[in-house]
Amino acid sequence: MYYKKAEYETVSKMSESITESPNIGRLRRIKEKLEFRIATEAHTLDAERALIRKVNEVDKEFNEALKVYRIRRKVGLVKGDIEQLERELGELDKKMEESNSLLDTLYSELRSLTNVRRQERDRDRDRPARNREQKEEPKAVSISLEDIAVIKKRPSKAK
Repeated sequence: MYYKKAEYETVSKMSESITESPNIGRLRRIKEKLEFRIATEAHTLDAERALIRKVNEVDKEFNEALKVYRIRRKVGLVKGDIEQLERELGELDKKMEESNSLLDTLYSELRSLTNVRRQERDRDRDRPARNREQKEEPKAVSISLEDIAVIKKRPSKAK
């Protein structure tokens, strides 16, 4: 985009510096008529040289006019490219804004869902503890013989 703008500025400056715009079609017709006269008519050597010089002059004017035409045409094409790129950038900006708003809504939904899930998880953690407390019934206390008696080993007699 910046390259196109810089190109447009340089080409438009070149185009503005050229004030006169000769008619390309007129110069082309003159050149063709002169070449046709040289090829088909019989002339003296001096007259033919004069016609060749005139053809060369017209050819130079024609080439300069063609350069001017190409520069002005390029200005129009570059300007069209810039306008097209700006439209595309505008469309892309709109798409980015739409995507950003969609992402924002999705993120907010995700946060609310994760918040709800956290709250549910916290409630679920608390529920089993409450349920365990409520469900636990006093169990019958069972005492084994091992709990009552302490077995002592007799010291062995050293001989």
